[in-house]
Amino acid sequence: MILNLENKKLKIDSLLRGKSVEKKLSVVERATLEFIHKWLKNKDEFVFRTSGSTGKPKEIQLSRKLMEYSARETLSFLEIGNGGNSLLCISPVFIGGAMMIVRSLLNHMQMEVITPSTKIDPKISEFDLVSLVPMQLQWIADNNMKLLDSFRYVLIGGAGIHPSLEHRILESKPSATLYATYGMTETASHVALRALGTKDYVAIGDVAFGVDEEDCLKMKGTITNNTWLRTNDIANIESSRKFELRGRRDFVINSGGIKVSPEYIERLLAPHIRHPFVVSSVPDQKLGEKIVLILEGDPIEFNLDAIEIERYLRPKEIFFVRRLCFLESGKIDRKANRDLVLGAGK
Repeated sequence: MILNLENKKLKIDSLLRGKSVEKKLSVVERATLEFIHKWLKNKDEFVFRTSGSTGKPKEIQLSRKLMEYSARETLSFLEIGNGGNSLLCISPVFIGGAMMIVRSLLNHMQMEVITPSTKIDPKISEFDLVSLVPMQLQWIADNNMKLLDSFRYVLIGGAGIHPSLEHRILESKPSATLYATYGMTETASHVALRALGTKDYVAIGDVAFGVDEEDCLKMKGTITNNTWLRTNDIANIESSRKFELRGRRDFVINSGGIKVSPEYIERLLAPHIRHPFVVSSVPDQKLGEKIVLILEGDPIEFNLDAIEIERYLRPKEIFFVRRLCFLESGKIDRKANRDLVLGAGK
């Protein structure tokens, strides 16, 4: 394997020979080399810290065996042959970046390492495998959509892809095949992939899916040590190998006794709305909670009744904000956006 760093090219076997590396390395380059060195020295356990976007950050210990299993199953699913180029543009401190390194090592790929940033500016012209977070994909959509034509497979994780962004990407008809990923640190990154433009996530490896009594997704397989792992994500099960993700249980809106997912409504509205938007709710004397649409930008005329969507799912009011709120991870900050609207109504 060959690493393309910012200022030099490095053959990985030089790490095993104890060859010194330049001290003038970026933080991400040094973290990448440290992880690779541990991997090549057959370290058995690796510790990762969760992002904390759904709760307090915590440390997760993963075995080398499970990480290797996850990497091989992804490579098999994508049918990527040995060799080729990969791009590491997310932090190797977190599981998503570390697993890109493992996939590249196992597949004998030449990997370019660039400092994680919203802006994506690689030196190599073509890549077989790339992992992005939605904020990076958003930058590509806004600044350099043609970059996707130089990628073969793109894995998008770390946060959900907003339907409006997905719609923009599909309209551009990139030559790259893009997948939304579903997984977590505990499962050594993703356990299922969804091709953009489709609704179902498809299992990776031998994992099987089901739902509990509250329609929350659960999974079981080698990656969970063959024990059921329950999540807080509401899903429709198509089969033990396929599911449609509806949204987080935390975000469910109870409007007039009907429970609806804002993420699901956003997917229905995305083809009809060109502005960045979020679906939320505000208190309502009659319904308990009223579904509302929050649009970014200056107020414009917008006819919600013209959109073909079931009446109980249609937002009842539109609010305009100068800028939508996002978490550091790139996920929509639903609480902050709702607070903006509630504050404006006082």
